[in-house]
Order: sequence, then structure tokens, then C-alpha cells
Amino acid sequence: MEANRFRFRAWHKEDKKMGKVACVHTGERPGFIRATVIFKRSERSTEYRDIMFENCVLMQSTGLVDSKGTEIFESDILKLDEDIWPDIPEHFVVTYNPDKSALGVVQGTDTIIQDITNPSCPANNWLVVGNVHENPELKEGT
Repeated sequence: MEANRFRFRAWHKEDKKMGKVACVHTGERPGFIRATVIFKRSERSTEYRDIMFENCVLMQSTGLVDSKGTEIFESDILKLDEDIWPDIPEHFVVTYNPDKSALGVVQGTDTIIQDITNPSCPANNWLVVGNVHENPELKEGT
């Protein structure tokens, strides 16, 4: 997958559903931001909805894929690929740290443990196992 840091997905806070962001709208009036989000209804059916910014959580793609080819987004829960690192079972959460200008993983209350965009820690060592919105129980292992 070609790196693209300007892809987003959105978590709808009320409906508790994840969708792909098709477009972000700004400037219609001061402070007005909304996203057009594509929700998958079934294998053959999708739904486009405009959601106000305060009703969703936007997550940006890291531009990276994991060891299975899954795109990695902010708020994803990762673990080190068991085939490569069998003795490290902990989960890590993808987050952005503006103080360090780094997109990396955190564990518990620790700050950035590893900048996942650093070539010395290739993304193909990581495996996406969920995200903090759809799988909050996995976050307990971080």
C-alpha cells in the first residue's frame, strides 16, 4: 500500500460505528466542521452520512500497514507479531504526540515508546488487533 497520511476513519459516538471518511467539510460558517462518513451496512450496501465533528472521533492513517497488510490508524491497538516477537504479549495503542512530533505507540500511561514511522522499527513487525473504540477491552492490556 502506498503511504498516504491524509486518509481518515471516524467513530460515530452515538451509533458506536466505525466508518471511512470520504470528505471533511469546513468553512461553511465559523467553527463548523463535519465529515461525510461511509458506513458499511452489509457486503453490498453502504450508507453515506454527514456527521458533525463533535459527534465523531476522527483518526488519521499512519500511512503504514501491519504484518498482515492492514492499514494502521491512530487509536489502533497493536501487538508485536508473534511470529517475530513471541515473548512480548502486551498491547500498544497508536497515538500522536505533538510535543515530539511523533506518531508512535504507548503502553499504559507511558509516553511514546516507539516512533512507528522510524525505519528501525518497521511496521511489518506490528499486528493490528483492534482499536480503542470497538475493542476497549483490549486497551486494558496496554
